[in-house]
Parts: sequence; structure tokens; C-alpha cells
Amino acid sequence: MTLFARVPEEQGEHSAENIVIHSEGQQQLWTAVGRLSHKQREVVTLHYYGGLSLPEAASILGIPLGTCKSRLHAALQKMRLSNELELELFELKEVTK
Repeated sequence: MTLFARVPEEQGEHSAENIVIHSEGQQQLWTAVGRLSHKQREVVTLHYYGGLSLPEAASILGIPLGTCKSRLHAALQKMRLSNELELELFELKEVTK
């Protein structure tokens, strides 16, 4: 009995491994977004997940464009720092094993 007609040469974009990696990445990203302040989370959600431009997000939130940009910058900075700290803790755990 043959299970596969041929063995795939490369993992496709929709391979089980890629789907799991993407899913884990999305979960980590939403966790990081969830750690932001309410105001920062609003801007990130509207801009990146809603696909709105910063002027559109500012208009919806009723805030100046500069404030919207500032909140986005602070949110991204906080997410980067959080990610770096998590990586350092992970590496520390690996070294102590």
C-alpha cells in the first residue's frame, strides 16, 4: 500500500510545521499586544489588524495624529523590549539546564 505518490521535495507554505509555527507566532504576538495599555492596544489593533492608516486611526479615536504616532511608537518599543527580555530568560534557562 502506498501512502504518498511521491515525497514532497520541500515543505510548502501550508505544511503542518509552518502552520504550527505561524499559529505559535500569532499567539505570542497577541499575548504581547495584550500586555500593552488600553490606549496603545487600540492604536496597534486599528493600524495593524484593522488595516487603517494612522490618520484614520487617530480620527476614529478622536486624538491628534501626533498622539496616535506616539502611542504606536511606545507600543512597539514596549513589545520589542518584552520580546528581548523573554529571549534572554529563555537563553538563561537553556544555559542552566
